[in-house]
Amino acid sequence: MSGHPTPPKKIVILVLAMAITLITILIVVFRPFGGMRERGMQVPGDLMGALLPFQKPLTDFQLTDHQGKAFTLARLQNQWTLLFFGYTHCPDVCPMALGFLGEVFTHLGKDPFGKTKLQGVFVSVDPKRDSLELLKDYVAFFNPEFLGATGPEPMLKDLAQQVGAYYAINPGGTDDAYEVSHSSAFFMISPQGNLVGVVSPNNNTPDQVAEKIKRIVQYLGLGEKP
Repeated sequence: MSGHPTPPKKIVILVLAMAITLITILIVVFRPFGGMRERGMQVPGDLMGALLPFQKPLTDFQLTDHQGKAFTLARLQNQWTLLFFGYTHCPDVCPMALGFLGEVFTHLGKDPFGKTKLQGVFVSVDPKRDSLELLKDYVAFFNPEFLGATGPEPMLKDLAQQVGAYYAINPGGTDDAYEVSHSSAFFMISPQGNLVGVVSPNNNTPDQVAEKIKRIVQYLGLGEKP
């Protein structure tokens, strides 16, 4: 009696990541933030699913970047930021996503928004295994300008919840053998330190995502924080 073939593990992981990303976007878009949704703006059709109908101010957090410097809310201000949550031992989603993000930055070019810079930040949700040295080597492989950051679990959880990112540690055979389920989206932060968009690499090419990012910046018309 023949059964259905078991799907390859890589496909299962990618499908799971896509599902998590969709859930993430729905949570971010429809979760109420006090009266912010009532004061939301009309989102252009070409930015639906990427630009949020509101801007959510982030509260301060305390992480450390791969250079050993404090990584706080102030590091997200006066420039645009794309945050990605993952871990260096990720077998599929993280290397694919960071490789994708590297191509996005190539399409955008150097200083695409004039004086207002754009930075890519990889937030490791696996501080137990991801040392700062490991983070440094990992992000540099995809783009020497990318930043890696991590910190205590409570701080990671707080920042993830603020932007609507999901992650969960899946216990493995030993304390050091486990995988982490997590979102595969890029969370876009404005120079004012507000969450303004969630950009997904799923069903998009790097040049399409680059165009969406430029459109969001153009549409919002936000410059540097006064």
